[in-house]
Amino acid sequence: MAPNPSRGRAWPAALGAAVLAVSVACSGGSDGGNTGGGGTLGGGGYSLEVAPTALAFAADQNATTPAAKTLTARFVGDGLVVGYPPGVSAPSWLSVSVATSTASSATLSVRVSTTSLAPGAYRTTVRLVTGKQDGSSVVWKDVPVEYVVSAGLQASATSLSFSAFDGVAPAAKTITLTSDVLPKAWTLAVESSGGAPSDWVVLPATSGTLASASADVQVEAAPRPPGTYHATLVVKDGAGASRARIYLTYQVAPAFTLSGTLTTRVTEAATLASLDLPLALHTQLDAATGASRAWQATSTADWLSVIPASGDLAADASLVVRLDPAKLWALANGPYTATITIATTQGGATTASVPVSLTVALSPALTAPPTVSWSIGVAATSADLARTAAVSSNLGEAFAGHGDWHATTPAAWLQVTPSSAADGGNLTLAVPVSALAGLANGAQVGTVALTADDARVAGATVQASVNISLPDVTHVAPYTTWAGRAPAVILRGSGFGAGGTLPVLLGPDTVTGTVVSDTEIRVQAPLQAAAGRVPVSIANSFGVARATSELVVLADPGYASVAASLPLTNAPTKMTLDPERQAVLLFGGGPEIRRLRFASGTWTQDTFQAPNVTGAYVPADGKTLLVTSGYSGSPAQIFYELDPVTLAVIKQTSYPAYNMSYSIAAGLNDGRVLVINSDQFARTIWYPSLTSGVYVSAYHPIVLVTRDRSRIIVDDDGTYGMSSYDVADVAFRSRPIGADPWGSKDWSVSGDGGRLAVDAAVYDRDFNLLGMVSLPEPGVRTVAVSPDGATLYTLAFAQNPTTSAWYWTFRRTDIAGAPPYTTDATALPFAIASNESPYAMAVSEDGSTLFLLTHTVSTSVTTTAVTFRAFPLK
Repeated sequence: MAPNPSRGRAWPAALGAAVLAVSVACSGGSDGGNTGGGGTLGGGGYSLEVAPTALAFAADQNATTPAAKTLTARFVGDGLVVGYPPGVSAPSWLSVSVATSTASSATLSVRVSTTSLAPGAYRTTVRLVTGKQDGSSVVWKDVPVEYVVSAGLQASATSLSFSAFDGVAPAAKTITLTSDVLPKAWTLAVESSGGAPSDWVVLPATSGTLASASADVQVEAAPRPPGTYHATLVVKDGAGASRARIYLTYQVAPAFTLSGTLTTRVTEAATLASLDLPLALHTQLDAATGASRAWQATSTADWLSVIPASGDLAADASLVVRLDPAKLWALANGPYTATITIATTQGGATTASVPVSLTVALSPALTAPPTVSWSIGVAATSADLARTAAVSSNLGEAFAGHGDWHATTPAAWLQVTPSSAADGGNLTLAVPVSALAGLANGAQVGTVALTADDARVAGATVQASVNISLPDVTHVAPYTTWAGRAPAVILRGSGFGAGGTLPVLLGPDTVTGTVVSDTEIRVQAPLQAAAGRVPVSIANSFGVARATSELVVLADPGYASVAASLPLTNAPTKMTLDPERQAVLLFGGGPEIRRLRFASGTWTQDTFQAPNVTGAYVPADGKTLLVTSGYSGSPAQIFYELDPVTLAVIKQTSYPAYNMSYSIAAGLNDGRVLVINSDQFARTIWYPSLTSGVYVSAYHPIVLVTRDRSRIIVDDDGTYGMSSYDVADVAFRSRPIGADPWGSKDWSVSGDGGRLAVDAAVYDRDFNLLGMVSLPEPGVRTVAVSPDGATLYTLAFAQNPTTSAWYWTFRRTDIAGAPPYTTDATALPFAIASNESPYAMAVSEDGSTLFLLTHTVSTSVTTTAVTFRAFPLK
């Protein structure tokens, strides 16, 4: 049925503006009612159904309009009217038309009429109405309509400009494609301008799809001859709709060129001239045109610049690429690259670039002689205390100023001046006179560190090697004498020279010492008037007090006669004298050292006890007592250093040894102590270093040491014979000798080694037999040579031919001169019982007293008593 406008106007309450009306025959029916988005006026059975219940459109701005959508209506009423609710204006962007209709249905076509709206969401409502044609009963349905306009595919630029020199491609340009609807397909196409070629436009990518809100697309220009070029870049979406047109221009100017070899290696010796590299600019323009084109030079690195930095292209130019020495100094060693660009902007930006290749190979360092050596001897003067070393650097002109330095040394005895200086200069190394007092003889090495103020410059080290050879006295031997005597002593030390004499200071006295070697002087000391400690030193040209030792002057000991009984439990068998403390040390019979000491007219006893004690010895300076302990079955030998007065332990040292007993200690007058194994083969070690000692051929050795500590004499049980070791020797010397002592009591030596007695035989220092002592009693058991070598004391066991009784006889024999040696006719007035057995006998070091150690032996050869005796000889 055709539309009937008059009937449609019968429903004014339901419609604002009727777009079209569909008139159909009345179907009667009941009051329609409404279901969602609709309404009714009156009743009568009228009804209306619409599908779909809402419409939605979407389009990109200025793109193709979206396809029409269909509304289907089924109704019971006198017709169908389509419009907008009251108060809703008909939108300009929407149109509704009838596609088909019947008396109870209609198909409507709804379409968007434009895409030129601004991006956004547009909404309206379409109302469909039916009912009684007089308007007394009305039914309607509202259909919401939404139209979303998107910005769609867009480009960030409307034009792009390229400029370059002839033959050089300009830098690529970037356009940004965006879309608020994703994903979004895009394509790029190039259109020529006015028929001109557009093949200079290079598109790395001509199509793609935006997966995110934006993407950059590169546009490049290919090298072309000088001229101006145009083209248009068209951006289309996936539907082929043109979304943007970008105007492209390309200006190509005649190229200027640069030439120059800009590759260099910079070392620490560089000059300023070597840091200037030549660069030539060649213009391709005539003078007039070039003058209007200014250029500017730039660099990608701050360590180089171009001089001059600007100009024009009127004529060729000679440029300098200058390397900055300050910036080069800050660079680490290695390769570097940079680019110099000459650019002009008149008539379009044009550039030319050249690469610069740099190798930094700096090895800056201070230089100085590695060693400065000199000697300071006994005849040295002040000029001999110092030496000069030249200090410089390997830096060239370009890096001058980085070579400043300062000098330090940890050696307190070494004086360094100046303490700092500029690049170059002389360094003076000196030993102050005040330091000479504390420096030992020999090589003194002090290191001087030359440190550059600049951390990049390597420092240098100067080793000051000073050989000090000033006379030093480290030991006096013998170190004891007695008031009223003028002893001959040996001074040991260093720096004595070779031959000649030196002034020796003994307290306030100066005497002349005979130089035996660089380490030994023989001196006849002046008479010592009183007891005390006399410093001994040697004068030097600087008047500096060097290392000294002491001559200990003792009062007359006045030893009293004594016969002291000793405990049987630790019956001693050996004896050592300690004249400074007026003491005799006894040992060899148990875990103790028993000391008998004479003071204030009385003999007293005390002990030092330790496991497996084997010996007690007084070193060359008498400042300690050295005690050995440990037998061949002990896991280790223990060496104790004791306070010689209190016998308190100062130090103890363990030495692992197997099947050995280091029980014999022989101190030499240069301070060394040789410790000898007495168990079987006589291996030796030096104490306190515990390093291997000199080799000696001996089995179960016995040992003598001269009082002046210049000689060690070793004998054994008859297997190898006798050997000697002098303080200046490097090895023991075998000594062919006719006599052979069977034990320590059978032999004795004088203080200087000039007289050796083995039983009744007397030998000189070279072990030549001088003669035999003529004694009435043939059975010599024990001998003792006086320290001065003038007297031999003998103890012989004889039988009375009348009574057949056995007895001991003490005799004195003068052995100072040449033989024959005839004993005194009168025996010494000392007596011991016939059943006593002597174990050790010695003359006190002052020569005044004879000390004797005996064991009283029963018929079963069992010791029943031990006695120490002192027999004054005056």
